[in-house]
Amino acid sequence: MKAFKTISLLAALFSYGVAANQTAEYTEFVGAAGAVNWSKGQIEAEGMGAAPPNKPVHVMPLLACRAAIADAQRNLLEATKGVRVQATTVVEKYMLASDQVTTSVEGVVRNAMITEKTPLADGTCRVKVSAPMAGNFSQSIYKPAFDQDNQKTALYYLLDGVGQSLAWLMPNKAYAATSNEQILRKLEQFETRLVQLEQGVNQNNAPSTQSNTLPTGLIIDVRGGHFVPSLSPKIYSKAGEKLYPKKQARDAILANGRLVSLFTRDLSFAQRHPKVGERPWIIKASQSKDSRTDIVVSEQTAAKLEQLMASQFFNDAGVIIVLD
Repeated sequence: MKAFKTISLLAALFSYGVAANQTAEYTEFVGAAGAVNWSKGQIEAEGMGAAPPNKPVHVMPLLACRAAIADAQRNLLEATKGVRVQATTVVEKYMLASDQVTTSVEGVVRNAMITEKTPLADGTCRVKVSAPMAGNFSQSIYKPAFDQDNQKTALYYLLDGVGQSLAWLMPNKAYAATSNEQILRKLEQFETRLVQLEQGVNQNNAPSTQSNTLPTGLIIDVRGGHFVPSLSPKIYSKAGEKLYPKKQARDAILANGRLVSLFTRDLSFAQRHPKVGERPWIIKASQSKDSRTDIVVSEQTAAKLEQLMASQFFNDAGVIIVLD
């Protein structure tokens, strides 16, 4: 009886763990029967099929499953086309502009893994397939996406230079701007301190940039806003400077074919994820006012991120974003 209770308890704990993981995962449904699992970094689809009439009974289940596989591949293609690259762009737009992206997507669909094949009692068959977003698919998408980011960055610095020139010509307004900047910085420090108190973390425990104490990954908590996942999220300082991914990190991402970030709904799930290792650095951030797929951090956090970038932290470290 005691052994039975132990087995029941273990089964209950296992069921709870599975349910918790499913709740923590962020899955976005795309198309009629497809989905993007942003926590696993994969695209998933389901297909149904039936055998043609007047076929031998013993081959009907095989033909039904073959039809279901074809249906699942069509649904996977539809889901892949709808994957969000940035706030206002999806993969389909990149397919229309690039034969390389089209070839990559077709390869993903052809090489999708069958995760479930179930012949049903009514003679039909249900098939589930999945394909990773990392690898050739992400590389083909990131190339044009990063090129667009480079153009935006150049425009930002041009406008920033013009703004500084105007400030030099108008000293009174420049002084007022500096005063306002000091006030904003004080507010940011106060906000950062509140976040530290909420999480029970002292700023003195922020990650060092020494090689033996570097964090093994980065977790960004953006809960409380309307942030949405994408293939190409970016991190900005409140001053508008892009912190991640910069050229060094972009080159490493392109070379390795990995994703810029994974996404989850649960902070503890992110902390246990192997992508961020044993010593992840957790930071609180907010959604950009200009884009639902971009992130803004305080100037204090931005300075630390800059130091980590200089130490080539993002060449290997993984990033997970926690959202609602």
